[in-house]
Amino acid sequence: MLEIKNMAKEGKAVLIATHEMHVAEDVADKVAILNKGKLLAFEHIQQFKDKHTEKIYKIKVKVAGSDIHTILNRWEYKVLGHNVYEFEITEEGDSLPSFMQEITKVGGNILELKVDEPNLEKIFVSYLNIKEGK
Repeated sequence: MLEIKNMAKEGKAVLIATHEMHVAEDVADKVAILNKGKLLAFEHIQQFKDKHTEKIYKIKVKVAGSDIHTILNRWEYKVLGHNVYEFEITEEGDSLPSFMQEITKVGGNILELKVDEPNLEKIFVSYLNIKEGK
């Protein structure tokens, strides 16, 4: 794979056909999605990922008191310990800003924030399922 990367750096066009999306993600800058002989997509990998994914924010919060119940009724969560919760917030709408406002209102402390972005393999499978109406 290093040889392929070096060829691309030299300005040479390199065409790779693979079912291994991690290989494509590692060495290519563009991706073409073919299904049953039809070209479904052809664009830069990051643009493809941005268009076809929804980021999930995993937020670890510590909140003491009974005010947390308004938040627990509104968003998915896991209990991690005494007064410590992990929430999964999607990008859609204004979920993240609303969540942050609610946490602030109840005096919550953000302990950790992670952004979970699916890899090209997950996006590819999901994309094909949508295109095939599954």
